[in-house]
Amino acid sequence: MTKYARASENLNELEVRGCTIVNEVDAHKMAEHPLLRYRKFDMIIYNFPHADFYGREDNGFQIE
Repeated sequence: MTKYARASENLNELEVRGCTIVNEVDAHKMAEHPLLRYRKFDMIIYNFPHADFYGREDNGFQIE
């Protein structure tokens, strides 16, 4: 929330639109996750993982 000024606003908007937001989920163990075990989804979005970059994250060298 401190890094992205609109993070809280964006998350609230997603929840208002009916999205389920779950953080720190191991994609290999989703079937075992207590909140996800019996749920079905139309769409799952995996964001690019944060790799503790130094400097600007949009720098092409950071992505490489």
